[in-house]
Amino acid sequence: MLQVQAAAGSERLPHGIDRLWPVAWSCFAIATILILLSVLFRRPIVRWISPSIGRMLRWMGLITYPLYLIHIHVGLPIATAVARGGGPVPAGIALGIAASIAAAAVVAIWLEPPLHRLVKKGLTLAFDQTRRAEGGE
Repeated sequence: MLQVQAAAGSERLPHGIDRLWPVAWSCFAIATILILLSVLFRRPIVRWISPSIGRMLRWMGLITYPLYLIHIHVGLPIATAVARGGGPVPAGIALGIAASIAAAAVVAIWLEPPLHRLVKKGLTLAFDQTRRAEGGE
């Protein structure tokens, strides 16, 4: 949790965005609690939620890693641009979050699957060639 505070306060941004570390800390704490509850009460939660909520949660799970990689490069510049332009900081943050989620969805849906197939095909070919070279076939 100290890392969240340090990361949020490590850059001096215009209009006090860097002083919003309590918001970042609160989001982190809430997410941690929700993850813990989902692990402890997985079976009742699965029985309780509807299939459409389950699909949404699966989709959210699929975009988490791309979101982690993208958010600082997409969300922060947008939030900073809105603040520098005189817009309200919360609106800039909301816009940055929305753009980051959209970019992560694009990566998860249209970029990752073809890359996975390409990497798998390349690794399979490389392993087969290594096996043949070693006389394993």
